[in-house]
Amino acid sequence: MPVLVFNRPLAQTVCIERSKVRIPFFNRVVSSGHVPEKYLGLLLGFVGIVVFGATLPVTRIAVILFDPWFITFGRALLGGFVALLVLAALGLKFPRDHKWQIMAACALVVFGFPGFMALAMVTVPAVRGGLVLGILPLMTAFFATLIGNERPSLPFWFWSALGAGLVTLFVLGNDTGAGQGG
Repeated sequence: MPVLVFNRPLAQTVCIERSKVRIPFFNRVVSSGHVPEKYLGLLLGFVGIVVFGATLPVTRIAVILFDPWFITFGRALLGGFVALLVLAALGLKFPRDHKWQIMAACALVVFGFPGFMALAMVTVPAVRGGLVLGILPLMTAFFATLIGNERPSLPFWFWSALGAGLVTLFVLGNDTGAGQGG
């Protein structure tokens, strides 16, 4: 039975015994040789970005109809239920090591980000929120370095900081291009 394995430090490596995990569509695509595994990862990442791109506009619509906290906890409940289904379907067990670190990360990722995002969408247009989220890649790289022991190159940091700086200057300027409507 495959097990979720955490090497030390916690986020340095997370791996699943790949030979024993069966995800029919993805395993078939990779094993067919039509799509190399690294490109499948890029494709899935792109699909994730496209889906994530709809987050703010959909949340903006949802906060018109529902309380932001209802949306936040509803997302967490739905996400937790799906995670349990995936763990059960893959025959994985919830890791007992580092459970407090995992719970802390879940509190920030599952409640913190969506909660603050939903609260923000009550008062600002989705376009302006999207600009603020333009800093997200830099923060992701920062935490990957801090927690995951990843070491991006100096040019990576330079271009990331420049991009985040430009986003910040634009957001702090008077005109975001979002207009007054929402």
